[in-house]
Amino acid sequence: EKKLKDRIADTKKFLTTFSTPVSESIPHIYISTIPFAARKSYIRQEVKDLFPKTMSALTTHSENWPEPLQQWRGHTDHVCSVAFSADGRRIVSGSFDQTIRLWDAETGQPLGEPLQGHTGWALSVSFSSNGRRIVSGSSDNTIRLWDAETGHPVGEPLQGHTSWVQSVSFSRDGRQIISGSSDNTIRMWNAETGWPLGEPLRGHTDSVQSVSFSADGQRIISGSYDKTIRLWNAEAGQPLGEPLRGHTGDVLSVSFSPDDRHIISGSDDKTIRLWDAETGRPLREPLRGHTGYVRSVSFSPDGRRILSGSYDRTIRLWDAQTGQALGEPFRGHTDSVQSVSFSSDGLRIVSGSSDSTLRLWDAETGQSLGEPLQGHTDQVQSVSFSPNGRRILSGSNDETIRLWDAETGFPMGEPFRGHTGSVQSVSFSADDGRIVSGSVDKTIRLWDAETGQSLGEPLRGHAHSVLSVSFSPDGRRILSGSFDKTIRLWDADTCLPVGDSLQAHTCRVQAVSFSPNGRHVITASWLTIQLWDIETGQALGEPLQGHTDFVLSISFSPDGRRIVSGSSDKTIRLWDAETGHSLGGPLRGHTNWVLSVSFSPDGRRIVSGSSDHTVRLWDTETGQSLGEPLRGHTGHVQCVSFSPDGRRIVSGSVDKTIRLWDAETGQSPGEPLQGHTHYVQSASLSLDARRILFGSESTATRLQDTGISQISDQQSPPITNPSNNPSSQAPSPQTNQPHNSIHSLHFRPGPHFSPPGFDDCKLSEEGWVSSSDRLLYWVPPNNRHGLQSSHVLTIPTNSHLRSTWIDFSNFCCGTDWTRCRK
Repeated sequence: EKKLKDRIADTKKFLTTFSTPVSESIPHIYISTIPFAARKSYIRQEVKDLFPKTMSALTTHSENWPEPLQQWRGHTDHVCSVAFSADGRRIVSGSFDQTIRLWDAETGQPLGEPLQGHTGWALSVSFSSNGRRIVSGSSDNTIRLWDAETGHPVGEPLQGHTSWVQSVSFSRDGRQIISGSSDNTIRMWNAETGWPLGEPLRGHTDSVQSVSFSADGQRIISGSYDKTIRLWNAEAGQPLGEPLRGHTGDVLSVSFSPDDRHIISGSDDKTIRLWDAETGRPLREPLRGHTGYVRSVSFSPDGRRILSGSYDRTIRLWDAQTGQALGEPFRGHTDSVQSVSFSSDGLRIVSGSSDSTLRLWDAETGQSLGEPLQGHTDQVQSVSFSPNGRRILSGSNDETIRLWDAETGFPMGEPFRGHTGSVQSVSFSADDGRIVSGSVDKTIRLWDAETGQSLGEPLRGHAHSVLSVSFSPDGRRILSGSFDKTIRLWDADTCLPVGDSLQAHTCRVQAVSFSPNGRHVITASWLTIQLWDIETGQALGEPLQGHTDFVLSISFSPDGRRIVSGSSDKTIRLWDAETGHSLGGPLRGHTNWVLSVSFSPDGRRIVSGSSDHTVRLWDTETGQSLGEPLRGHTGHVQCVSFSPDGRRIVSGSVDKTIRLWDAETGQSPGEPLQGHTHYVQSASLSLDARRILFGSESTATRLQDTGISQISDQQSPPITNPSNNPSSQAPSPQTNQPHNSIHSLHFRPGPHFSPPGFDDCKLSEEGWVSSSDRLLYWVPPNNRHGLQSSHVLTIPTNSHLRSTWIDFSNFCCGTDWTRCRK
């Protein structure tokens, strides 16, 4: 009986791990499963000798099935909100991509097509208690109801809020809906008719971020940017007592305990607080442990545990009685955790993240469950990756714009021609559909990103060179800064100017940028920085003054609340984006001009590059320098940037090199990237951090493979390509030498990961390695990260990292796949 159970369990593991290749291509039942199956798997042991001509995958950690990694992909932008259905069989998610998705909680497969209707971010989603309806709140200021079975919208959108709907929830009986909004109000709605119930609940003095009903439906709880929590009588719509005060930052999430006796809250002060729901008094000291904003909190169904998700990319469990952390944080997301939720039985946890994925976790063990789902003839002045990371855009002194394939580095089509002067700045729209360019010919042009055709006439208005251009986040406006000392706004559809030019600076406009929400613009010129209101075109307050020399670089924090600036006065300054006040004194440390500044993706750190040849990291909260300066460049550091996951930094320098740095240790892995024959002016990491794009005062845009993979305490030597040395074999894992850092980076130059006889292979997000649209083999998620070449595959697992080698010497694939069997 035990042997039968073991075989059934082994079969389930096999099918779960290899559901993608088995369901999509029959040959890969043999080609892709046997090499990666656990060595002790009954299935592998019984069939491996029958199929000798497959790949060989050697690893030190694959005797048994690893805990499979469940990471569900489908959304194309941040996942803002997730929730289980009452029966635990489905999960609903809302995203910045404006869609809502339903998922099978067991398999992780999407159920039907995305639910589309919102014209803004889907910020909050929730099931009704019977699982038949879904409610969603959006940045389009509306609430929508959906049929959970068909995915069709139910009735018209619920309208009433005058700003973003941040939070929505059903009452326990499903008859009412509650919503909280950035208009500072809470509203109640009839779930059947969609009509508002009574007047809005007013009391908060800032955006309402989270709302929830009590289990008995008699009370409502709300959390706000005003740093308070409020209780309300759901029937009368009146506040119950005074606001609950204690948090020193915005309250981002609130929830009742299952018995309605307690309240839990999470805040951007990085703490969690427990409150007595009757008296409003805090229970014990705040729960501390997260190192970033606490974005989402929830009780377990039995009320004994508290669940939290944070901007520090982790999920934590806490004992609700003692306030003690239970075990280690759940790690796996590569960006901030936006939403967390228990299943109705308390056995599973679902999380949604800004890394665009959902993850499922075992609530007891914290383990992840299941399977995841040369061309320019003059200087290159501006470069940018497309939002999806697949294309590169460049503008040059040769008066043209070019598109490049980010995978191959080949030019895509002919150059875009139209400008009669040097192209100084280029940018994609958020949807990848359009390109905007600014030129020394004093004009701005719009282009179709697919065809390269100019869209309409040039935008004219500036009296001198256009130095900087940018789309608004929603793609409706274009912002331009010029040597004529003005800033202009343009309608991206009509190409007409929006209002008069913005004039406040007394010198050329060096840099321009939209705020993350698209409502404000920041500009820099000589000694000043100026904030502007996009709608009115009015300057917001007085110029931000403090620097004593040219302001060379500016950037918004990811949440739009702060601004960082770098100057030739050798200092960096932080500013409050709302008040324009300087936050603390200048950040001092550099001994020469600060040429480039940027926030980390979580906003907690700042990176700066300077003419003193160094790169520095700074703590955003304290303004303190983090560690020693990063040294290695022998010339001015012109540009710096974080990787999307915040773990690496790229820098470009006048010494004609680009360097990569570990953002935690400050170590530079390997030698600098060399090839340019003149100054490196701009550098950027691709979204997957595997490629770097850089521009220099030479006449070419360069794309270079970082050659980086994550390795563990094991560093694997490269394997000789079987196509060059047929007798080569993969080295024994025991030959590995210890490495000094579990998160270290290792340079491994090499070609594409191609089996012998196949060129230009590509690895898709789904794990398929293909050549000329032919599927060659599939790599499981746990074995996918760090795939660099046909020689070496370095693999992390859930708990630690490991190294694996693939030997292709006996591999039969493509049209020869049938030869894999004896």
